[in-house]
Parts: sequence; structure tokens; C-alpha cells
Amino acid sequence: MRQGFYDFQKIPLIARVLCLSALCFLMPTSGFAIDKAESALLIELNAKQQDGESCRLVFVGTNKIGETIDKLSFEMVLFNKQESFLRLALLDFESLPQLRTRVRQFAIPNLQCKELGQLLINGISTCLIANKHNTLCEERLNVTTKIDVELLG
Repeated sequence: MRQGFYDFQKIPLIARVLCLSALCFLMPTSGFAIDKAESALLIELNAKQQDGESCRLVFVGTNKIGETIDKLSFEMVLFNKQESFLRLALLDFESLPQLRTRVRQFAIPNLQCKELGQLLINGISTCLIANKHNTLCEERLNVTTKIDVELLG
């Protein structure tokens, strides 16, 4: 027998059965993880701009969950750079068509952008799919940021 090759006849039958069982168990899980990653609601904090006394937050939302979201709104908690509570805000993302990307802007009054350190999606207030409340938005939520403000989901 050449080096580097195993003689599977020498491996006990129980060990072979256990290895095959483990592979069969892991295969569907791996496939599900890929499907879930491909089937996501992507929310990115893309920019912040001072607009007078308001801080304008720019989000990019991409709907990859497989169905059009008729209405989507988040309860957002704003924290300063010291992680102290600033305020609550309800952000209405309106509709997000399936496999489409949309930009949404929100002006937060009486806030200096330089004070903002962290945003927390405290909850999904509304997720309507086919005009019915749905949990997919929360289950498939994936958040990222491109700026110096942390976004948590």
C-alpha cells in the first residue's frame, strides 16, 4: 500500500458508521447556514451628516429574504460616545422590494452628529410581508456600518 492512503478495512466498523453519521448530520446544517446568509435583510449605516441642528443618518437597506417587505420600521436607541443613552427614535424604512436596495435618510432633531457613538436596533416595530405581520425581518436581520458609529442589531 502507498504511503498517505488509509486502509479503511482496518478502521473498526463502529468508527466508520459514526463518521458517516456525523457527516450526514452536519451537511444539512451547513446548507441551511448558507441559505440563511444568502436570505437576509441587510441594513447598513452608511453616512451621517450635520444638517443645522439635526443629524441626518443615511441607511442602505437590501432585501434578500425572498419576499417584498411592505412596511418596515425599527425602534432605534441612540447612545453617545461614552455609551450613555441619548434618546429613542422610530425609523420608518417604508417598503423594501425583494432583491432591491434602497437608501433611507432620517433627520434626528437637536443632535450633533459628533456626539453619536452607537445605535441599537431595540426592536422591529413593524415588519409587514404580504400585508401581514412577520418575524422574518427580525430573524434575518444583518447589520453593518461604514462610519465611526457602531450599529447593533
